[in-house]
Amino acid sequence: MRGLWKKFTEGGGNSTTQGLKIQVEKEIAAALAPLMAEMLKPIGFSKASTQIANSFFEKHLPHVVFKNMVPPIENHMLIGAQPFLKISCKQLHNMLDAVSCQTIVYFLLQLAAADDFIHARKMRIAHRIAGYLGVAENDFNVIKSQFLSKNNPYFLLELEETASLAEVKKAYRRMVLKFHPDKRAAHISEKEAHEKFLQIQAAFEAIAQGYSLE
Repeated sequence: MRGLWKKFTEGGGNSTTQGLKIQVEKEIAAALAPLMAEMLKPIGFSKASTQIANSFFEKHLPHVVFKNMVPPIENHMLIGAQPFLKISCKQLHNMLDAVSCQTIVYFLLQLAAADDFIHARKMRIAHRIAGYLGVAENDFNVIKSQFLSKNNPYFLLELEETASLAEVKKAYRRMVLKFHPDKRAAHISEKEAHEKFLQIQAAFEAIAQGYSLE
């Protein structure tokens, strides 16, 4: 996080500066814990998310041993991290520059998308965190767009990730009517309609399951 570390390298890299740098890294890691917990709920760490987190810490917080952060992150998952989000983001905002705050938002979305698509609940939380960190709306949308893909069930239902459950149900009914094998338009083949119909069903079930975990 270049803007932050510049403050600690201008002094010539003496032992006092190095000690302060390590202390600040630990403070950043502690502030990140509840944010990470919200992105990992309810499943917790997987092989993919562990690799993402470990790489992030090695690159940006090299003096913090990631495995030592797992217990406090899991503790936040257990007791609930929501009450800590705003104060943690305020702390990070005071320590980091704008680029570093955007890097954190990107990292959190990486965690959320590690094993599946990003559910609407996690996208809403990421959006809130970005606001707390002072990340501009346009910058957040640019970051968010990097996590969209054709395999995303929201994409298949032609929805935004922030859609409510009612909007998801409405989109599902609309798409079913469009691609139901018995109700398809003349230009849509029976095979194409059948494949799309199965995709739509799977997408709806994946999203609905996520709402049941809220």
